[in-house]
Amino acid sequence: MNQRLIGIYLVMKELLGSFSLNSFDNRLFLQRTIYLLQILGIDLRFRFAWHLRGPHSDALALCAFEINSSEKMKTDFNSLILRPEVLQILERLVQWMEKKPTDLSKSRWLELLSSIHYLKHISQPSPSVTPISVRKYLKITNTLEFCEQDIRAAWEVLNEAGLIDYKTLPRPETLYESNKQQELNTKKTAIEQKQEMLPSTIKLAEDAVVYLKHAVLPAAVANDPNQLHVLSDDITTIINPVLKRILDDLLFVRDEFELGQDNCKYGNVESCCRMNQLIRYLKGK
Repeated sequence: MNQRLIGIYLVMKELLGSFSLNSFDNRLFLQRTIYLLQILGIDLRFRFAWHLRGPHSDALALCAFEINSSEKMKTDFNSLILRPEVLQILERLVQWMEKKPTDLSKSRWLELLSSIHYLKHISQPSPSVTPISVRKYLKITNTLEFCEQDIRAAWEVLNEAGLIDYKTLPRPETLYESNKQQELNTKKTAIEQKQEMLPSTIKLAEDAVVYLKHAVLPAAVANDPNQLHVLSDDITTIINPVLKRILDDLLFVRDEFELGQDNCKYGNVESCCRMNQLIRYLKGK
């Protein structure tokens, strides 16, 4: 599959809920969004040139219309999802849009952000580019003028992201994955978490049993668990529920971690043996 086409489709679907080029505003939104996402790290390898309304890519426009004219392509792309690190970059763009001045639409705000970056790093790469010089240039070349306050607000957003000093930010290795791959990655993460939790879970249960055995139970009973019946009713009433709670917790962990007698799916052999030994000991009570 063409990664650029996939990237365009999934990004627009994520931001707008669907892919549509039916309005000029949507087409303008597409151009500005892809430009900004490329400087934020999602590199779709589109080249932009200056246009009346800021940076514009003819290749991007052709790709977008190719997607728009193919229902099969859209259906195929719907089986894919953006990777988490790409969604984080999109979230950053959404946060930028939330900072727009009240007198600008989202498309106009993105137009201003992309125009400032283009003038700063591509068209006139120079430390001398300032909000004032940007305003003068846009007044001459742009069909709609921006006020100084809006330009300074956009400049500050880019500056906070490091995009006044730097042209682009680090890029993720890949943009998308299949739904099935995401499920596998999520399952793998859960397994890793269980592997990390298992030793500490067993150790906690062992410590609790040792404390009850040596610090709470009388010495005679501690040496012979089968002698619990010699305890007074008061002590037994206190101890037995605690031991039962530990046993219940261990049984839950064993089932959750799939730790059978000969099954060590999420832990090493030692962890399995310790787990089952504790359970046998507590069941004996």
